[in-house]
Amino acid sequence: MNRTTFLPVQDRNSPNHSRLRLTRSRTNKRIAGVAGGLAERTGVDAVVWRVGFLLLTTVGVGLLTYCLLWVLMPKEEKRR
Repeated sequence: MNRTTFLPVQDRNSPNHSRLRLTRSRTNKRIAGVAGGLAERTGVDAVVWRVGFLLLTTVGVGLLTYCLLWVLMPKEEKRR
């Protein structure tokens, strides 16, 4: 069985800090980068997250959840 492991949050000065935080993706996005950010953080493909949000929308919570994450998740920092 394949287990998903989450990476520990590290120091802000770490070069991998933005990859470890839950942020909206600047590169893997269709609307706001929420699914891309979740994909980068969890290792699950962004398409899976997008389909999940669509399925949740059919029961009435997907759009609300997406909008809340859009507002609450910070944008990924620009790489230097």
